[in-house]
Amino acid sequence: MSNNRRLKTAQDVRRYLASLINRTEAGEVDPNLAGKLCYMANSLVKIIEISDLEERVEKLEAAKNTGLENKRWGTLKEGSRS
Repeated sequence: MSNNRRLKTAQDVRRYLASLINRTEAGEVDPNLAGKLCYMANSLVKIIEISDLEERVEKLEAAKNTGLENKRWGTLKEGSRS
């Protein structure tokens, strides 16, 4: 077993888990090992989700700060001020 898989997204983990389930049911993977791999995959997907959320928040905060800077220096286009 063991390819170097790139599990970078929740979709990657979903495909991996589906494959793992199928291989376990076919008797290709020991159920005890499958359970451990499932646990690690679930941990990984949580980390991916948190990382994605952190990145989104950072982008929103940067956009907000840019907007505040624009307001402070009066560089917003006319009509777009609130």
